[in-house]
Amino acid sequence: NDSRIAFHSNTPNMAILAKDTVWATRNLMAGSPAWTNIYATTNAIRDLCISTADSTIAFIISDNDRLIKITNLLTTPVATSYVTPGATFIRGSVASVKTNVNVVYISCNNRVYRSANQGSSWTNVTYNLPATNILKIYHDDFSNDETMYVCTGNKVYSKNGAATSWTDISYNLPSIANITDFMMYNKGDITSKILVSYYGRGVWEY
Repeated sequence: NDSRIAFHSNTPNMAILAKDTVWATRNLMAGSPAWTNIYATTNAIRDLCISTADSTIAFIISDNDRLIKITNLLTTPVATSYVTPGATFIRGSVASVKTNVNVVYISCNNRVYRSANQGSSWTNVTYNLPATNILKIYHDDFSNDETMYVCTGNKVYSKNGAATSWTDISYNLPSIANITDFMMYNKGDITSKILVSYYGRGVWEY
C-alpha cells in the first residue's frame, strides 16, 4: 500500500503522513522537518485528511473498518477510534466538509456514508450510485454548501448535501479507459475545477 499525506492551507508548516503508522510534523518548512509518531496500528491506512473546518483535527480510515479521529494536532494529539459501517476496506476514502466541522464522509468499497458527529454514527448515502468500487471522495472547499464528488472506475458523480440521489457529471469523458485519480483545483476565485486523470488518455477537466 502506498503512503498517504495530508496538508492544510491554514497551517503550511504542518503535515501528516501515514502508511500503517501516522506521523505528524509541525515544522514542514524546515530543512530537516521533525516527525512525531502520533498513532500506531498494524493495519494499512487507506486514506486520511485534515479537517478543512478545523486544522487541529484529522480523520484516518484503515482497512480494518475503522475511522480514527485525531484531535489536538498542533499540541498533544489524541486518537479516538470508531467502527465504520462498511466491511473491510478494499478501497476507502475520507473527506471533511469545510462548512460544518462535525460532518465527515467516507467511501467504503462501493458505498458512501455520512457522519454528522465526526464519526460516532453513520448514515448510508450511497443512494443510486452503481455497485462499483469508489476511488475517491471529495468536497469542494471553495463552495458554500455540502456538495460532494465521487469517482468510480470511469465515472464522476456529484451530490448536494440535502439531495437523495447522485448526478452523473461524466460529460464527454472517455467511457472505456480507467480513471487513475481525480482532484479538486481552485486558483483562488469562486470557480473550481475537477481534474480527472486516465490511464492512457491524459487529464480532463470539468
